[in-house]
Amino acid sequence: MAIETVEDIEDSYMKETELLIPNKNKDSSCTVFKMIKLNPGLTKTNFICCLIFYVIFIFSNALPGALQPLIILHSDYYNIPQSQAGKITSLVLVIQLVVKIATSIPYGHLTDKFGRKTMLHFANLNFLVGSLIIPTQTEIFPGFVIAKSLTANSACAFATIPLLADYVADESKGKASALVMMCFGIGALVANLLTKFLLYAEVSLGKCYVITGVFVFVANLINSFGLKSNYQSHTKLETTTEDQATFLQQMKEALQIFIGNGWLRILLVLQILGSSDFQVFFTFMTVFVKSLFPEGVDEATQNIVVNNLQTLIIFPMIFGNIGYGYLLDKKNTLIPMSVCALAGGAVSFVLVASSSTPYSWTISVGAFLLGSTLPGLFVISSYIGIKNYPPDKRGIMIGFSGLIGYIGFFIIATGGGILYDSWRREGPFIICTGLLILAIILVLIIYRGMKKE
Repeated sequence: MAIETVEDIEDSYMKETELLIPNKNKDSSCTVFKMIKLNPGLTKTNFICCLIFYVIFIFSNALPGALQPLIILHSDYYNIPQSQAGKITSLVLVIQLVVKIATSIPYGHLTDKFGRKTMLHFANLNFLVGSLIIPTQTEIFPGFVIAKSLTANSACAFATIPLLADYVADESKGKASALVMMCFGIGALVANLLTKFLLYAEVSLGKCYVITGVFVFVANLINSFGLKSNYQSHTKLETTTEDQATFLQQMKEALQIFIGNGWLRILLVLQILGSSDFQVFFTFMTVFVKSLFPEGVDEATQNIVVNNLQTLIIFPMIFGNIGYGYLLDKKNTLIPMSVCALAGGAVSFVLVASSSTPYSWTISVGAFLLGSTLPGLFVISSYIGIKNYPPDKRGIMIGFSGLIGYIGFFIIATGGGILYDSWRREGPFIICTGLLILAIILVLIIYRGMKKE
């Protein structure tokens, strides 16, 4: 019988201990839906709540966004003449965009500094207050604008919470991006159906805002219990106060990262010339479609027709984004997908601009095509971002890309309102078509330059 040495006893003890106490260095990540791998320390419940967060986020943008042009143009509220519809709609959008431009990078910085859930509660409270103020206003300036500025502030704060990038492992980010975009579609669809129900029930537009605000506030409060408390990254960076970068330094570093990374340059093109066009379309489509109705058609009927066209955009968003996510995991598909999405959006704008009645087949086909193609840019942009953002700078990087997108939205919204009133009502769609074509050219140029490097 061999005599056990001290080393043998220690080895035996360590093996027995490993059976009882899990090794912290081993991979403790789990897989959701048999296809999405989470970062270590996260549970399926955390990820499900992450998806619910994105549903609530897009709902909080979609329903008030659909109501906004309706309440602005409603005769029972502000009595804005048709000749000023484009300017006023554009002006309110511009004011909201100024708020988002001013806060996007600071909120990204604060999200990284104080955590995700802290920013979620701040945004949630802003949204509730803004929604409660709107029904009490009889003038669009300043009361309604102040209330909409609060909800815009809320939207910007929500947008800087990068839960998806935090929660999902690198090898699953394509599928996860598609899943989140499907949640976006579900949130938009729920908002669309709720709007339809409220319109048919003849609920006043002011009360619709209150219902939305209370629902979002309560849903976010409940859902926040299932989110990982201020979880930021599986890569914990040990930094001292002296080592932490200042806000201005972080902005400079974020800019350098975007300039030095070809994929992030493509992301900025998609943000400025693609995603912004989609958001502008929703706003100006309402004004445009209402202008096509003959005199004597009541506003309730007009609002329902507009809502039905929005449904045609939202339905293909839900299922089309799954296809985008699946294709993103294939090799060499990102650029072709980006070009197809931009081209599809351009064709849809042309179809809508050529419509002469709100019941025209061109406007219906254009709306469906838009929902089938251009929302793919959100999947692609999300995928590019979470694959290329440094883990410790995700908040401020998202804030920076959001800032660029808001600036693009600002330019298009301002120009669109001027063109609508001063040139022709198809003006916003014409300029957006040109910008989408420009985006295709720029994406191909940047990609060609990347291949040469």
